Amino acid sequence: MIQCRITRVALACALLAAAAASVAAVSASAQDTTGQMAGMVAAAGESLGQGVGAAVRGGQSIFVTATGHEELPAAPVSAYAVTIDGRSPSAVDAARLRDDRLKTAKALAQKYGINPELGAATFSREIDQAAQQKRFADIQAERQAHPGTVIPQPIQADAERVFVARTVVRFHATDTSQFPAFLDALKAAGIDDTDMSAVNGLTGFPTMTAQIFGFGSVESVDDATWDRASQKALASALHQAEVLAKASGHSVGDVQQIMVLAKSVQGTQAHLTIAVRYALH
Repeated sequence: MIQCRITRVALACALLAAAAASVAAVSASAQDTTGQMAGMVAAAGESLGQGVGAAVRGGQSIFVTATGHEELPAAPVSAYAVTIDGRSPSAVDAARLRDDRLKTAKALAQKYGINPELGAATFSREIDQAAQQKRFADIQAERQAHPGTVIPQPIQADAERVFVARTVVRFHATDTSQFPAFLDALKAAGIDDTDMSAVNGLTGFPTMTAQIFGFGSVESVDDATWDRASQKALASALHQAEVLAKASGHSVGDVQQIMVLAKSVQGTQAHLTIAVRYALH
């Protein structure tokens, strides 16, 4: 009997490990896939709880899972992101050009009451697209001018590679009414290489991050929000246990085990899923 219980626990642990490892391959925006993953984790968690409870304590018990939902605190709108860079054969000159453009962007943001948040500065060495396109155009023109003549295929020239100093800037504001004029001013200043994939507040598409048994990543949320979500989840778990216990002719006893199965942030809500094991009388 003891060997059987240990084997059951080991199998459940293996299922949990497989479920957690799969989180990295699951798209957070795929609602149906995320639901299937949550179901698999809950099933594995139930098996683990039943096995551990039976092996350690024995006796009758009931195991339930529940999720608590809590609204996230209001935060400034993250409405626009732009990649500001400088390009030059010299890394020093590339950094100087980037810094000049950053100075212009910050001055415009201040003028329109918008808060800039600078990301990390990065350097890379990339192809100068304009120089490469000119070389291709020159070769094509030569081929047209001398039909039938074999023209060597274009080979990348080192002179076409430049240093790129790059910084991503996110612009935040609680009042976005000034954004249109601000964006026009940025464009007029030559800063219009925008990255709209970084927009959150204006697209209407909710974002989601998830963590299951410590695997994955979840958006930063204050402890008070998680505490309220935990209390709601525990209240829901107790209600489920009481309904099931009464239906089976029992009453709910003390809590024997609590596990946090998952944390996630979707849109404007934080979600916390727990598994609770209660004694039955």
